[in-house]
Amino acid sequence: MKRVATIATLLALFVPASAHAVYQCGDQKDDCQCGANDPYPCCDNGGNCTWYAWEAACCAWGVGLPGWGNANQWHGNAAANASYQVLSSPVVGSIANNDTTSYGHVAFTTSLNGGGNITVHEENCWGNYGMDSANYSASWFTGGFIVRAGQVACSPGDTQTQSCGNCGTQSRGCGNDGAWGGWGACSDEGACHPGDSDSEACGTCGTHARTCNASCQWDDYGACSGADPIDAGSCDAGLPGPCGVGELRCVDGNLACKQVVEPKAETCNGVDDDCDGVIDGEKDGGHACEPDAGPVAFVELPDGGHVEEPKPLAKLPEVRGSCASIDAMELLALLVPVVLVRRKR
Repeated sequence: MKRVATIATLLALFVPASAHAVYQCGDQKDDCQCGANDPYPCCDNGGNCTWYAWEAACCAWGVGLPGWGNANQWHGNAAANASYQVLSSPVVGSIANNDTTSYGHVAFTTSLNGGGNITVHEENCWGNYGMDSANYSASWFTGGFIVRAGQVACSPGDTQTQSCGNCGTQSRGCGNDGAWGGWGACSDEGACHPGDSDSEACGTCGTHARTCNASCQWDDYGACSGADPIDAGSCDAGLPGPCGVGELRCVDGNLACKQVVEPKAETCNGVDDDCDGVIDGEKDGGHACEPDAGPVAFVELPDGGHVEEPKPLAKLPEVRGSCASIDAMELLALLVPVVLVRRKR
C-alpha cells in the first residue's frame, strides 16, 4: 500500500502522555544485542516509527543509534555524525527518512522494486498495530537514506569489469544493499598467456616453436630444425666420384644424406676429383693428364757430368704403307732425344 503525504504527519513520533521507552512495541521486541537499549517510546496503538527504525538498525547493523529526536531530525543528525552517511538513493539495509512533515517518518528499507519504488518495514504512531510492510516511491523520502559510514561501496545497479586469465574479462555488479557482488566467470579468454612458449615435433628429426603474443594468441611456428644424428654412418649422396660419399644429417627437420666431400680441381690420380663423372679428364674431350711435354730420357754419366734440360719428343714422321723402312739410328734419334753432356772444366 503506497503512503501519501496527507497521512504522513500521523506516521511520525507522536508522544502522548502515556508514551514511554519500552522493551516491546506492538509485536516487536528489543531483543537484538547492540550495546544499548531502544530509547524511544511506543505509542498507545502499539507502534512508533522511531522505535522500530532504531530497533531494525540495532539488529541489522549491530550498533545502537544515538537518540536523534523526532524522525524529521534524523537525516540532519546522521549527516553531522562521522559514523554515518546520508545517501540520495535507497539501498537495502538503509533507514529511509522523510523530513517534510510535522514529525517526519523513518522506516527500514528491505527491497528495491524497480521503477523508483521500494519496500520498507515500519511502525506508526497511528493506525495499524505493530510492524507493517509497505511500498513507497523512493522520492517520498526527502531526507535521504541513512547508512553506516563505509557500509555502501557502490550504487545499486553499478557494474565493474577487470582483466582476468588470458586477456579475458570478468565483471561484478553492485547489489541492492550497496555492496559489490562476487566476480563472475572469466570470459573471452585467448588461447595462451603472453610470453608463454610452446614446441612440437616436426619432420623426422626436428622440432619447431611458437610464442604467445600480447593478444593472448599463438604466433605461427618457426622453422623446423633438429640436431644431426650421432654415429649415423655414411650414405650415398647421389653424386659422381668422391662427392657421392655423404653422412646422414637433420636438414630442415628431416633426415637427409648430406654431401661431405666437395669437388676440386682434377689431378692425375685415378680419381674423379671434380665429380663430373670422368676420371682424370674433362667431359668436353680434354684430358687432365695430357702432357705438355713428351717423355724424356736422361743419360746418366758415371763421371758426374751436368744433365741438360730434356727436350720433348719430336713428332714421328708419317709412315705410309706397311713396308716402309727406317734406319735404326734415325728411329732412335726420333724416339729418345739424347741430352748432350758437357763436362765441367
